[in-house]
Amino acid sequence: MQAVSWIAVVLIFLSALVVTAHFSSTTLEFSRYNTEWNGTSELFSRLEAAGAVHAPDLAALPSSENAVLFIIAPAAPVDTAACGAFLGAGSTILIADETGSANSLLFGIGSTMRIVPGNLSSLDREYDDPRSVVGYSAGADPLTEGVATIVTNHPAAVSGGDAVITTSVLSWMDEDGDGLLADGEVTERFGLLSRESVGGGTVYVLSDPSIVINGMVGTRFSRDNDILISRMLSLAPVVIVEQSSSRTAAEDGVLPWLNLVRNTTIIKISVLLVLISALVAVYYRKHL
Repeated sequence: MQAVSWIAVVLIFLSALVVTAHFSSTTLEFSRYNTEWNGTSELFSRLEAAGAVHAPDLAALPSSENAVLFIIAPAAPVDTAACGAFLGAGSTILIADETGSANSLLFGIGSTMRIVPGNLSSLDREYDDPRSVVGYSAGADPLTEGVATIVTNHPAAVSGGDAVITTSVLSWMDEDGDGLLADGEVTERFGLLSRESVGGGTVYVLSDPSIVINGMVGTRFSRDNDILISRMLSLAPVVIVEQSSSRTAAEDGVLPWLNLVRNTTIIKISVLLVLISALVAVYYRKHL
């Protein structure tokens, strides 16, 4: 009877682990809780290994010239004043956006760079999709050291600043979206990653946040994407990830409640005590 009880306890424990694992994931694009191809779980595992700090409130950003702030796929306004003060301390901000949502932030901090959304296409591509644009290193920069080419996924373009990664000259804005170079569509080079000195610090703008999703790193088709990410993580001793507006923080279903439990010590202890009490009650009911 005792063996049966212990087997039941083990099965309950394993079932709880399975249920927790199931509800601790999502399919939301860019979410750090998404382990599928369009999530950023792999990036955040590397950020955690690098000791990165999550910043749900940019007002608490440290004043240090040895820090870099990542703003990845912003979906809401970002605290411009906090970012300006952060740059004023000599720090670095890297913005990855393809929608143009970051343009208000760029304007607010005094940058001349802008995200230019559109069907950026190229004959230099990795797949049979003209929007899987290949980017080429355009000059020496700490962020692109060791990077020769990268692969993007439906990128925008970057105007302004100094381009450090560009498309080839065989690229164009596909105005009609047919995937073909039509009359009136001109081939030229477009910026994919640019930098600019702003307010005493440095701002990088990357026009494709998809570079950091799970499906775009660590594969033989992703070229030097993985090297670029490694350079991002080593750009400064202190790495901070913005989590107030970024789509990487997106949650759905019961995930917010599970994360609250996981991140709150008192709640974790309470849940553990409840589970232990329930198991003890089951055990004594069977043996008394």
